[in-house]
Amino acid sequence: MISAVALITGVAAAIAIPAIAGPERQPDIPAAAGSPDLASAMREDLGLTAERMRERLTAESAATRTMRSLRGTLGDSYAGAWFDSSAGRLVVAVTDPARSPEIRTAGARARVVEHSMAELTGAKQRIDRMGSAVPDAVTGWYVRPGGNSVVVEVDSRQWDTATERLLSGLREDGTPLRVRQAARPATIGRHHRR
Repeated sequence: MISAVALITGVAAAIAIPAIAGPERQPDIPAAAGSPDLASAMREDLGLTAERMRERLTAESAATRTMRSLRGTLGDSYAGAWFDSSAGRLVVAVTDPARSPEIRTAGARARVVEHSMAELTGAKQRIDRMGSAVPDAVTGWYVRPGGNSVVVEVDSRQWDTATERLLSGLREDGTPLRVRQAARPATIGRHHRR
């Protein structure tokens, strides 16, 4: 049986990838509520009824449209967005506090942060360009808008001086870095080593 986490991760990836890659056709999220696997997984793993599932997916779909609109109008101050499932609303990060009223008017919650999405993406791309210079202990890296950082996943069993040098260098370069240690491979949907 497919778990709700895997299915929602897939739906979230369909929403989040265009947020970085550029304009794409909007996925039909409410229609996904008709998927038997998604419905079953959301019911079992999240305890949602069919009505609550449809409400949640509809809210997430509306949040995606709002996010795309705000991303375009906020310009360089845009720092990412995510759906807060406990509050049932979109959170939009922005570097310019003066843009917060615009976000609230659109129906989202504003969160003022230090680094823009362009900065976060640029920091991630610097790691991407390192290629084989990235130590084997580093299993993946990705932008985490909610943490306003670039997360670097490290296999704690392989942590070595090369890993320390990489992380120190990233910090010295001003990379807004968060290190996540785990004794397992990188999470699905993240940039991981091959």
